[in-house]
Amino acid sequence: TVQKDGICISEPTEVTVNPQPETPAAPTVEVIQPTCEVATGEITFAADQGVEYAFENTFANPLVPNNGIITVSGLAAGSSGTVFARTIDTDCVVSTNYSIGDQPPTPVLEVMDAEPECGVSEVDLLDLISGGSTQSPTATFTFFELDGQTITPLQSSIVTESGTYRIRSSIGECFVERDVNVTIANCELLIDKTVEAVDAANDGILNAAGDIIDYEITV
Repeated sequence: TVQKDGICISEPTEVTVNPQPETPAAPTVEVIQPTCEVATGEITFAADQGVEYAFENTFANPLVPNNGIITVSGLAAGSSGTVFARTIDTDCVVSTNYSIGDQPPTPVLEVMDAEPECGVSEVDLLDLISGGSTQSPTATFTFFELDGQTITPLQSSIVTESGTYRIRSSIGECFVERDVNVTIANCELLIDKTVEAVDAANDGILNAAGDIIDYEITV
């Protein structure tokens, strides 16, 4: 109602003031970082009723929840971004930042089988790691002996028996494994000479025939 000088009074007009729009809660974003096997990251968070979410504050491409959960995978390692939340049909917007870390480094491991050599009674498994492999101290090497389904950790890289062995190269939690075959050559030379008794004089007396034999061995 408007009144002037206490004389002119207008007809009353009703004015309705809407309640303040509810500001949404900022999303609590859980970040799943890249792993040794997966090069990308992932984010996930719960979606509230009546709230829309997007990676841009224009909400042109809203994120769609599945059973009340929004999950976005395939995010590049080393990237970052922002999740915006807006109460539907309002201008009330909040946001949460997130960061995707780098993928943990995985070592490179190339190996070769041990060639059998005469006079060699032991093999160092470290010598079977070929060029191009990540070297120590960046990588840590551990060794195992394989016997069927049994895998036995070794205390040393030196082995003295033929068999199949496994080399593991690790950087932090990331590792790769390769198997190698080791043959410890047995180059021992055995000469067997049989001595036969003969009756050389044909007199009924057996004599042991003795010969001197010269051997020349070429390797």
